[in-house]
Amino acid sequence: MNINKMTVTRLKQELTQRGLPTDGVKPILVQRLREAMAWKNSNEAFHSLSAKAATTAQARAEKQVQLKDAQEAARLAQAGAERLTVELAAAENEEREAQAKLKELEPRLFFAPKLPACVLLSIVGQVGKRTGERAACVKREWRGSVEAAKALGMYDVKPPLSVAAGGSMTAVCTAEGELFTFGEGEDGRLGHGGEQNELVPRLVEALTGKTVIGVSAGAIHTAAWTEEGEFFTFGVGVYGVLGHGGEQRELVPRLVEALAGKKVVGVSAGEAHTVVWTEGGELFTFGNGDYGKLGHGGEQDELVPRLVEALLKE
Repeated sequence: MNINKMTVTRLKQELTQRGLPTDGVKPILVQRLREAMAWKNSNEAFHSLSAKAATTAQARAEKQVQLKDAQEAARLAQAGAERLTVELAAAENEEREAQAKLKELEPRLFFAPKLPACVLLSIVGQVGKRTGERAACVKREWRGSVEAAKALGMYDVKPPLSVAAGGSMTAVCTAEGELFTFGEGEDGRLGHGGEQNELVPRLVEALTGKTVIGVSAGAIHTAAWTEEGEFFTFGVGVYGVLGHGGEQRELVPRLVEALAGKKVVGVSAGEAHTVVWTEGGELFTFGNGDYGKLGHGGEQDELVPRLVEALLKE
């Protein structure tokens, strides 16, 4: 903007916009406008430089913090390296001392040709009766330990009477007549009164006092029978697979009342049906009847045990 070439009218307009007086001759007006513009430029420059100075100061402060953090990290790393160096030297020194002591002991080492009696008894007691007797035949000195293991009952281990693997659970009937189940507990198929999973064998307390001698597990249900011939089922009840006259689930073992008076001696639990045979040679089936798998001449479901008449002797 060339102030000297402005007309008086233009000069007054510029001064009016800036709120300055417009009286006087042209040289005075020119001087007044030049001073006003110089003040404005200086003010703008001041604010610009102030903002730049503040930004620069903030950046400098951030760099100082970063530098301090880096120096602290480097100090800690150096201290850690020095500590590890000391520990490594100590470990190497201990290893050298141990090797030296071992070297000194080597000439005095020996192996006893005869095992202590307690150690030998523990060994022959764990290998099993047949293996222990064979070992005694090979080495006569071991006969006393094998006889001692027999006397202590170390070979009297009774295997389970019955084991069943279902779709996602396992059932075990022990020689003592107890039933244990474990695995997926959905819909009560483990018989513990709930639906939680069991990661280790758990006693089915509802059958405490009963002598369980057999168990069978299907995809969705479990069946067990006792020494007295009682028959219990639990789990999912769809299609009448539990034999209680309905399709409701059972969270604990429930006696199948339809077979009361019959002595059950065997059971096979299928995917969605159950087969039971009795001491009298009778065969009962119930559950899903698709494909005629119940043996009654049709494909209808059976909600309670039904005698397979085709197997009856005439």
